[in-house]
Amino acid sequence: MIALCTATKKALLGVSINGKEACEELDANCKHSENVMLTIDKMLDEIDENIIDNDCFSVVIGPGSFTGLRIAVALVKGLIAGGGEKKIISITTSQLMAYSYIIEKKPKNQFFTVINALSGKYYICGFSPDGKVIEEDKVVEEEELNNLGTVKVGLEEEAIKNMDCYVNLHAQELLALSKEKLLKNEVINPQQLIPLYIRKSQAEEEK
Repeated sequence: MIALCTATKKALLGVSINGKEACEELDANCKHSENVMLTIDKMLDEIDENIIDNDCFSVVIGPGSFTGLRIAVALVKGLIAGGGEKKIISITTSQLMAYSYIIEKKPKNQFFTVINALSGKYYICGFSPDGKVIEEDKVVEEEELNNLGTVKVGLEEEAIKNMDCYVNLHAQELLALSKEKLLKNEVINPQQLIPLYIRKSQAEEEK
């Protein structure tokens, strides 16, 4: 398995092949489009495995940075275009945030994940304490966000005000969640692998 997240400022990369694993995180100052594949190659070298032996890709599809979402999706589509049966797992940024929050806090009540969508808007998604989605990803204005009557979980790197808790996403968690989804056979076909764009880009909205 190769797992990728380029939806946030920090890129998360995980590799697990033949029982050997490697994880890397690229900070916001790195150009993800230039460094993600180079880093994956380095990780494969570290565990002495070849990308042709990988049989599964896991991709965080969003919501998040429009450019970032396209990087991971386009990379995986390019890699699977070479042929061969590959399993594909899609994970939302909200699901990864919820997974991290549940591991750290073990909540007893439902909660919302919150991601900055810029221009005074926010992506939110509601979860039960065990991580089931109870309200799908959507975009809201700040007033609606502030009026949510439940726990709000934000990304530490975004530092959105008035959150009840912040999570810092890690590559190990991405890899672990990807494995759980694979065990449950939550796979999609290549045509279903598309970025999760909940709103138009700022450029499109300003036209």
